[in-house]
Amino acid sequence: MSPTLTTIVSLPLTVEPPSLKNPVAWQKAIDSANTPYSRAIIVFAARWAKAMEAKIAAGASLEQIAEDSEKEADMEDICQNRHTYCWAVSLLASCWIHGDQLREWHNKQFGSYGTKASANSAVLIVSSFSKLE
Repeated sequence: MSPTLTTIVSLPLTVEPPSLKNPVAWQKAIDSANTPYSRAIIVFAARWAKAMEAKIAAGASLEQIAEDSEKEADMEDICQNRHTYCWAVSLLASCWIHGDQLREWHNKQFGSYGTKASANSAVLIVSSFSKLE
């Protein structure tokens, strides 16, 4: 018998976090992840951030490696949907040590460079994650 969606969502979400500037907000995001989509976004965000961290530690700039690292980390096809992708960016912008750089890179890609919020649908998400802090 395969597990039901309710069973899957009720299992603890264990994911090794990236280097965090706001671990409390990260944990609140994990604690509130009650759908398969929200859980997949957190897993993708952690994998993406850790991939970027490794490349940054090797001397690359975030701007040089963000897009390729995103593609490498996207095992859940999060980036096929702009809203879920922006949610991942917003989570990292709020919690990750390189989050501000990622937000700026992301916004530059979508034509809203210099703003505090992430572009497109992430504007709504940034405000919801800021409530986690």
